[in-house]
Amino acid sequence: MLEYGDANGAAAALRSLERTAEPLSSDANLAKANIEMSQGDVAKAQDMLSDIVTSNDEQSAEALIQFVDSHLEADEQIDEEVATLVESYAMEMRDDPIGVELRRAHVLALGKSGQFAEAFEALSRVRHRDLGIAQDSLRSLVLDLLARNADDVDFLTHAFAHMSVNLETIETKTRLRIAQRLLDLGFAGQAETVLAASPEPQRNSAARLLHARIALALSRPREVSAHLYGLKSHEAERLRALAQSQTGEFDAAHAIFETLEDEQNSARTAWLSNDWSNLVANAPTVFGSVAQIAQNPMDDDPVVDGMLSRATAAISESRSARRAIEDLLRSDTLGSTPAE
Repeated sequence: MLEYGDANGAAAALRSLERTAEPLSSDANLAKANIEMSQGDVAKAQDMLSDIVTSNDEQSAEALIQFVDSHLEADEQIDEEVATLVESYAMEMRDDPIGVELRRAHVLALGKSGQFAEAFEALSRVRHRDLGIAQDSLRSLVLDLLARNADDVDFLTHAFAHMSVNLETIETKTRLRIAQRLLDLGFAGQAETVLAASPEPQRNSAARLLHARIALALSRPREVSAHLYGLKSHEAERLRALAQSQTGEFDAAHAIFETLEDEQNSARTAWLSNDWSNLVANAPTVFGSVAQIAQNPMDDDPVVDGMLSRATAAISESRSARRAIEDLLRSDTLGSTPAE
């Protein structure tokens, strides 16, 4: 009934067993856990699976496999002890038909418990022994866990060691996640290599935005418009403005940043514009004060009459200008390029 998608019918059938005087067998408890899982109560199903595992009977191995898979589906971490237990079962039942699934679960349990060096070592053993396992899928799962959960050092260590082989076989979502992580860590060229390995160009918005970010990081702003063509979102507009900043189109970039209410980048692109004094004159930042000073004309031919008062005024203006410039130099909004 579960295989046909009838969880309610499966639960009704199981209740007929619960009405008997005999306690439910491990088979029945395993079926009950599967029902709870199918109905979305993952935590309750995991508790039941854990009880079956600790019962140490013939269903324990299958329950352990499902326990690992449930944590993968729920995106929950697994204790290292669970990975050790799976390894023990895999070793004990290595010649049993279920041994193949236990070895697969062991690789995933190592990955879900953050033991990535051990996970890739176990994956290598599986690759040489168990041709029946979907190798590319299992490798993609481990790389996906690595990209999402590993610290920076572990990620770079294992990504460079294991992703370079048969990149085209890695699932698309995993490839995008690896490329994004590489880009975030400053490896834009390697991120581009990962994306370029796709068997066919990716047209979804996430891939196109990532391509645009990589082009910016590699100082190829002209490519950004092509990647973003037709996309309308806050992030797409931000990337277009950053690309315009790289090509020196500061007025256009400033207008976009103003629309996006990005005050920092708006102020910086205004400052870099040829028309900066007009763009920042009313800005609430230190730029406004500097612009007002720059726009204040000086008399090229002062008359002699009132020289003392004019000198006093000039000194006052000089002090104001110096304060404004000091404020500008101390400000963290001053920069040569927009903030990404």
